[in-house]
Amino acid sequence: MEIESKYYNPNYYWEGRKVISLNHWLKIKNNCGLKVALQYFPNDFPRSGFTFILCGIKDQTLMHEAELWCSDFERLMEYSWNAEYGKTKCFRCLISTDRVESGIFIGINKVISRALDIDGVPVYPCQVLDRFECPYDKNIFRDVVEECITDKPDVDYLFHLSELAFAVEFVLAKAREEDSVFCIKSAEDVYKVLTDKETLGKVLDQGLKEKHKQYKAKIIEFFVNIKDRIKVEDLRVYPC
Repeated sequence: MEIESKYYNPNYYWEGRKVISLNHWLKIKNNCGLKVALQYFPNDFPRSGFTFILCGIKDQTLMHEAELWCSDFERLMEYSWNAEYGKTKCFRCLISTDRVESGIFIGINKVISRALDIDGVPVYPCQVLDRFECPYDKNIFRDVVEECITDKPDVDYLFHLSELAFAVEFVLAKAREEDSVFCIKSAEDVYKVLTDKETLGKVLDQGLKEKHKQYKAKIIEFFVNIKDRIKVEDLRVYPC
């Protein structure tokens, strides 16, 4: 099978199942049912994903078959470097806009990614959004890594930073409550929190989840290091 090709050899088989076009596979499922469709694999990943496969299955035997099918199908998409599937694996990356659009109330990913700009060239938003074609090699963020939150000198650092960005976003959302140690009402208030070490520390103490408390000192250090790159216009505060 040719890597990244959407039109595999019609005689190609994967894990004992024939690989057919996505449209053909969907027609089989709609006309003949899931059990028959599970005898084949589609050669592409639908934009809506395949979560619908496991929805509404009452027969436990069929459920087991469907779960195994999904596992094998994902390995096929990995093997073929399928671009649509690769995009789904970028959802939790720091420089993907998908995570920002699902944020609580502040677009913090763009703010944090400024620390990763390379020679003044912004890395956010990513122009590729395909995990299999990620443009960032394993050493590109090494200098930033040594100064900030983790010691992982590879692209997985982007995913790690994204999770911590989400944690900070949750903390800032909690700071919108009236009894907060620093009540956030505007983008200017968010800017104050992110650029003032003492205020940030208090807000983190108030709202940081238990599993993220180990990162408190590093989070503060990170924002102290990038305070000159933080811009009010990058911040968004959604109405309550």
